[in-house]
Amino acid sequence: MNEKNWNALLQEMKSEIPEDDFNAWIKPIKHIKTEDNTFYLSVPADFNRIWLEDNYLHNMNRDLNKICGAVMDIVIEVDQSDNPDEDEHIEPITVRHDRDYSSIDQLIPSYTFKRFIVGEHNELANAAALKVAQNPGTAYNPLFLFGGVGLGKTHIMHAVAHDVLRKDINTKILYVTSEEFMNMFVESIRKKRQSHFRNKFRTLDILLLDDVQFLLDKEETRKELFNTFNALHSKKKQIILTSDRTPKQLGIDGMEDRLISRLGSGLDVEIRTPSIETKQAILRAKAEEEHIKITNEIITFIAGLIDSDIRELEKALTKVIAEHHLLKKDITLERVRQTLKDFISDNTPKNISFDDIIRETSNTFRLSKADIKSQSRTSQICQARQVVMYLSRHMTDMSLKEIAIELGKKHPTVISGIEKITNSIETNLKLQSKIEEITLNLNRI
Repeated sequence: MNEKNWNALLQEMKSEIPEDDFNAWIKPIKHIKTEDNTFYLSVPADFNRIWLEDNYLHNMNRDLNKICGAVMDIVIEVDQSDNPDEDEHIEPITVRHDRDYSSIDQLIPSYTFKRFIVGEHNELANAAALKVAQNPGTAYNPLFLFGGVGLGKTHIMHAVAHDVLRKDINTKILYVTSEEFMNMFVESIRKKRQSHFRNKFRTLDILLLDDVQFLLDKEETRKELFNTFNALHSKKKQIILTSDRTPKQLGIDGMEDRLISRLGSGLDVEIRTPSIETKQAILRAKAEEEHIKITNEIITFIAGLIDSDIRELEKALTKVIAEHHLLKKDITLERVRQTLKDFISDNTPKNISFDDIIRETSNTFRLSKADIKSQSRTSQICQARQVVMYLSRHMTDMSLKEIAIELGKKHPTVISGIEKITNSIETNLKLQSKIEEITLNLNRI
């Protein structure tokens, strides 16, 4: 039966991901055994294990739970049979699950303090998180981490959880994105299980809530968060939150004062863009972890490619290492240039204004500036207006309120417009093409 479940999981994964990816990452996995609702798997190298953790493990768990009709854990081990001289024993990684809300993202095994590279841009956040892990609920409560995408906010949250769980496995910790928090809240109302939802969240020892800015236009969910916050804080339970902006900026963008007061009542710490030296240190650490030798010239080249996003930085190196492993090619600067051609772009800062954006958008959509700023609700004008909102938010320092004023709209309308473009851009190729054209023209300014 266990082998049958494993084969069913393979078929499910095969239908979900491209054939090349399946052959490269899923096919090499071996099912060793199943004991106590735990699937034990092996992979040929530590590189495979890390890639699976970061890219496929959540979906594998989701599908396995569905197939088995129960919450299953997965333990991944590296097959040492081909490496008899390997001195370092690699600990198996166990994926933890929340038993009541099994759809919530599990803690990412690789997101630990040990694997978090500290530099000037994040040393205060790291020190504060370590203090919280030592004394949850008493030091810096709440801890509010803010900064751009891919700088390590989620990594630090998970690191705190791993550290606490090592000391006490029975600590009630829940990591959840703000979107998931909202979805579960709405579902509890639909199923008339609000008491279960509140009991779940208000009896936690540690709540990790990611991307608080998502709740800007979700008034009822914010009320529930406010009450959840008060219940936990009054019992000295630890709360850690992340956002892409400060509590003050959230207030400017429309979040009510009473919630802002709670969010900013502990310690708020910015995680800034890493220096070139820190990016090089991150790349060297990852290369050493994979037992791969890469020249300083190549490390410097890759570090210079990615402006700020550490996640993208690691993704670039992972692609280089993957090609080395799978195609048995030497890692040379010329080959790395070819491998990472999609990452190469002009990163020179541009002084782009709202007027620049509305001008290039109107040109691309063949509309006038007056059309975009009008009250018209025709589909073409609405989409062009939403593109202006989206680009203004991503390419300027304007707040949602400032964008709303420029367009004569209310800021919840701006939030909704940005979300619509964000959700559509991946599937709407025509829209994607238009945004690429506008961005290209803006970068030529």
